[in-house]
Amino acid sequence: MKNVTLSDQRVREDRPCGSCTMCCKLIGIGEPINSPAGSWCKECEIGSGCKIYEARPEECRTFYCSWKFGLGTTRPDKSKVVIGVVSLKHAMIFLDVGRSDALRKTEFKTILEALRRKRIEKITVVCGSKRENFNLKKPIEDLMRSAI
Repeated sequence: MKNVTLSDQRVREDRPCGSCTMCCKLIGIGEPINSPAGSWCKECEIGSGCKIYEARPEECRTFYCSWKFGLGTTRPDKSKVVIGVVSLKHAMIFLDVGRSDALRKTEFKTILEALRRKRIEKITVVCGSKRENFNLKKPIEDLMRSAI
């Protein structure tokens, strides 16, 4: 998944990935890795990082989750949710299988409201092989209640 940086977004150096490797599980990666969404990447050392960090695919090199941009207070390895902006009007939310209730937490309502203020209109929620699209112009509570 290629990230798009909104004009007011900057990667925050005070938010290192550290032991968080949730993007390596929740976001599917194509060639040459071929890792499906919801499964740990074969190149991930869980809780440590990428075993091929210097040679990782371009989509891994360019991806930063919303937490790295300052949205939310809980790192993805704790929340079990990874959020990425894929276009100026579209964001994707990746949920850990078995934790689809994570979106119902108050913190994510705040994040969704922030994405709406940034003019994001479409949200795609992915949980393993399931995928749902939501219009962010509709009430956020509807998305939080019905997602996956």
